[in-house]
Amino acid sequence: MATRQVRDRRALDTLLNDDWNEQNHLDRSLVNRPRSFHDEALARLDRRQKPAKPEWEQGIPLPGREPPQQHQQQQESRRNTPEQLTAQTILNPATSKDVTVHFHMDVAGDIGVLLEESSRLKRLGGFQAAAHYFDENLRDFADVLPVVIEYADMLVEQGAYQRLKDFLRQHNQVLQRSTKIVRLITDEERETLVYQASLQLIDVFASMHLTGNMDTTYDMVREVTKTARAILNSRSRVLEPLDSAEVQIFRYAHKVLSRIEKETDSVPESDFDYWANCNHLYRPLIATGQVWDARDLLCDLIDSEGASNTWRIIFRTAIKSSDAFTKLLGDWNMGQYDESTYLAILDILVHASNQLSSLIVASPSSEDISLAARCLDHARDVATCLKENNPELVHSRSYLSWILAETQLRRKHNPAPSDLGTHLSSYPGLTIWTNTLPIYLPIRSENPT
Repeated sequence: MATRQVRDRRALDTLLNDDWNEQNHLDRSLVNRPRSFHDEALARLDRRQKPAKPEWEQGIPLPGREPPQQHQQQQESRRNTPEQLTAQTILNPATSKDVTVHFHMDVAGDIGVLLEESSRLKRLGGFQAAAHYFDENLRDFADVLPVVIEYADMLVEQGAYQRLKDFLRQHNQVLQRSTKIVRLITDEERETLVYQASLQLIDVFASMHLTGNMDTTYDMVREVTKTARAILNSRSRVLEPLDSAEVQIFRYAHKVLSRIEKETDSVPESDFDYWANCNHLYRPLIATGQVWDARDLLCDLIDSEGASNTWRIIFRTAIKSSDAFTKLLGDWNMGQYDESTYLAILDILVHASNQLSSLIVASPSSEDISLAARCLDHARDVATCLKENNPELVHSRSYLSWILAETQLRRKHNPAPSDLGTHLSSYPGLTIWTNTLPIYLPIRSENPT
């Protein structure tokens, strides 16, 4: 399938209607200096106050007659506060007296930290570690939809579609629920719709890979489009914080439509236009620092629309312009090292380079090869920062993807006869060429036991 272009000029103008502000260049002077908290520590010392005197050192009031006014105020205070009972006892092993105390205590579990660690393991490519972490820490929260969506997305990234379908069976009530939107929705209704729509798209995406059924999947995308419009219309302000699940809706809609168009070439341009017009999601993600949600959005947009169209839609500039990549880097404060941010930006740059130099459709032009090289020039700087600040990240999925992208582009610059095809042809598995490096799929008997 050829890289899809926005064929309707009017539709393209609609997508490109926001102004743009120039951003700063990547500051490489801080490559070897991780974030410091020295100034914050000094500030805390300056603000430190002398602790209050312990209650037991403040003296015990002696009994005495209270002034009439004070006595009246205390009586009113007792009437306005809930009744409290106090008791004293001394526990002595020599006595058999039992003491039973009943009390109520508010307990709240913050699963946000657990979800973030699970997501981090997934981003690094440690799927086995992520699955183990889920079993140990999040299995008890498997009925909480944000947890369900995070684990389901990890299984999609791993390609474990049958395990995903088995996992989602316990949530059939959510997946099969149909919603008719006849009015503006409340914030509570919006949250429910976001989680439901995200999970439904993940489910049909897995079904499409397992059964090859495109019709049911396409119908679900059309239904979710109505939900997504209602969610967007319910927003009270442009930069309102986004739930990650809302980004997943756009992401999986792109995945589904791109796969259907590749297989059938029957998806109308109008169906793509709504989901491609996602610049309104990118700006709130910058405001709240949700760099990995931005990474997911941009990488899937690159896959479905191509790198050139993605830069026009998101950054309002041509990818071949001199500041095309510094706009991306400037959005995310690349002058200060942060592991998560640098991994996400490395993924975006590598994704763009791979798409520009892809051999799936036809041999890339010299201009595309040059643009891919520019992507990797910036990616090389980012990868260097990661290696020098966190050497263990050379084993991460993002870093290894960058190494493969560098190797593939080098082969395009210096094409030479390769014996890889001849070598792999002697094996019984399937060899797939999507770029200058092949993908080999072993048959079952070749898998290690």
